[in-house]
Amino acid sequence: MDSQNSSHLKDGECPTYSDGHYPKTSPATRETVTLFPGWAVRRYHNNSCRFDLHVNVSGFATAQRSSQNATRAQRAFIRLARGFAALNKLAADHQHQRASSTSGRSHPQVRHTDTKEEYSIEALDESFRNAHTDLVSGTSALLSVHESCQSELSDTLHRWQSNLESRVQLFWPTALSSRTVILDLFVSPHSKNVAHHVGNGCDQTHPVGSVKIVTQADGTFQHQFQISWEDLSRHPSAHCISQIQEHDLILNARLLPPPFSPPTSAFTPSYLDISSTESIPAKLQVTITHAPIRVISDIDDTVKLSNILHGARAIFRNVFVHDLEHTRIPGMGEWYTKMWQSGVRFHYVSNGPYQLLPVILHFFRVSQLPPGSIKLKSYAGRSLFSNLLTAPADRKRAGILDILESFPDSKFILIGDTGEQDLELYAQVAMKRPTQILAIFVRDVDTETDPIADPTG
Repeated sequence: MDSQNSSHLKDGECPTYSDGHYPKTSPATRETVTLFPGWAVRRYHNNSCRFDLHVNVSGFATAQRSSQNATRAQRAFIRLARGFAALNKLAADHQHQRASSTSGRSHPQVRHTDTKEEYSIEALDESFRNAHTDLVSGTSALLSVHESCQSELSDTLHRWQSNLESRVQLFWPTALSSRTVILDLFVSPHSKNVAHHVGNGCDQTHPVGSVKIVTQADGTFQHQFQISWEDLSRHPSAHCISQIQEHDLILNARLLPPPFSPPTSAFTPSYLDISSTESIPAKLQVTITHAPIRVISDIDDTVKLSNILHGARAIFRNVFVHDLEHTRIPGMGEWYTKMWQSGVRFHYVSNGPYQLLPVILHFFRVSQLPPGSIKLKSYAGRSLFSNLLTAPADRKRAGILDILESFPDSKFILIGDTGEQDLELYAQVAMKRPTQILAIFVRDVDTETDPIADPTG
């Protein structure tokens, strides 16, 4: 841009380069589509090798302002969350435990009773709602990632502060409601079975399925592709998914811009609304699975330590503060991997909020848990932390029944824990669907009993 031209701009006039184009600026808002790991299955016709292809996909669309800025309410929420987590006290307890383990002396685990937990949770929820309200209004302030006394804190406390802030910030984006998402489904040239690798003979230029869907009020969307055998047989890639039992599909999702609305002010050029927003598409691999036996597994206190019975502060720390390695439950990853290697396929159903999907996916990698479909909960502006910390098993019922109905020819193993009434829920499901439920395993989270070294019992 010519400095001479820029110094003579009038109020409301936009700067231009010497070639007459508007200057490029970094986007102030990013609109993102996120996809949940889904599932795909062949629905064979009676006594025939013909099948229909069913693919279940879901996700959510959000808008997030530049990571360099956050609202004053968000900054206040971070401070409140730090206080609720009591990081300094947690670090002191951690150092005490390390000293005890070094000295070889064992000390009983102390369970702290917080008399004002209920009030603190309500304060968290109110502060969280204010943070979202302030975000929409546009009042911004620079977020201090760490306090001024950071240099005096231990490395462990630094790491916990970073965990807390990065995970809490997953809730900052605003849900994009009533927005159109285009889903395109392609056949991958790569198969799961190396011995039957089909090479590059699969057509990746023409989707086997394409659909436009509209996001709900909470920004989420869900769709099930049902592609008939007749449509599949006309597609160039039909032979790729009919030759082998397991094969990968590729799902692309992109967000369409909102309907154009003229600028409300003569001093606000319309190009600003376009150039200040960046749309980020999503891509996901979905595997067509063939498994006579499947597992429906809970996450919290089943494969990931949450300490539901230890109170709200313990749950908050395990979800938002502790390192993921610290929340691994010994033996579960190895057990699940052995089942996976035997041909069992997995479906994870949890009451956790969908915003924590990146954390859960990272935890799966850390814990070496096998992949599978993931279904999380949308709290849609309700009291997030109150619901998160007191989540009954009934909220998982619909997700479990949906999976059972989607795989009528498979037998299921249900795995959960005693912290969220999974046993009661699984028993009710088994009574209604006795031919589908093969076994029920429930991990006892009672701290007064000795844990079983072998999770299979």
